[in-house]
Amino acid sequence: MGLLEKIIFGKISTPSVQEERRYSDKISDYAEEVFKRLEIRPGDHMHNSYAAGVIDKYKESLPSVEEVLSRVDVKSRRNNDGWIFNSIKKHGPGKVLKVLENGTPLEDVDMACRFSEELDIARKTGGDAKKYRLEFYGWVQDVGFRGTVHSYADYFGFNCIKAENMQDGSVEAIVEGTYPLIDLCIKGLREDFKVTKVQKEPMPLES
Repeated sequence: MGLLEKIIFGKISTPSVQEERRYSDKISDYAEEVFKRLEIRPGDHMHNSYAAGVIDKYKESLPSVEEVLSRVDVKSRRNNDGWIFNSIKKHGPGKVLKVLENGTPLEDVDMACRFSEELDIARKTGGDAKKYRLEFYGWVQDVGFRGTVHSYADYFGFNCIKAENMQDGSVEAIVEGTYPLIDLCIKGLREDFKVTKVQKEPMPLES
C-alpha cells in the first residue's frame, strides 16, 4: 500500500517529523488557516498534502470544504477523515454536504453520493427477494473485495449469506435480495474493482 492510499484510508496516525515537514512544505496558507480553524492539530494524519489539496481545489466553491467539515463534530471527523476527504474529492463539497444533512453516517457518505438516486429507484421497482450465486472474475482476491460485498449488502439492504475466495482466483458470493438491488451491487463492484466477468445464477430460496 502506497503513502497516498495509507493517508486516504487512515493508516498513518502520526507522521514522522520528516513526513510532517514534507507535508507542510506543500500546504498552502489557506489550507493551513482551515486546519487551524477546524482544530486539526499538526501531527494528525489529516494534516498532509492530500487533505490540503482537496481544500485548495474547492477554495472558491460554495459550500467550501471548511463548511462541510464544520458540520461534523471533531471526534467523528478525526476518526473518519479519510472517508470524508476522499468523498469530497470524488463528489464535491456540495453533494457531500447534502447527504450529511440527511443524517448519513460518515462511513456511508461515499455510498450515498454514488447511489442515492439509483438506490431509490431500485427499492421502488424491487419485486420479490430471490437467492443468487454470484461469481466474480478478475483482480478480486486480497484486495478487500469480499468485505466490500458485505458493505454493499448492509447499505443496500439485502442479505449476503457468504462471500469466499475460490481456488481458481474468483470470488463466489451467495446473496438474497431483489433483482434491482443485486444488479446495483454488481455495478458498484465493477466500478470499484478490476472485475472482468460476473456470472449470476438463481438458486432456490430454501437451499
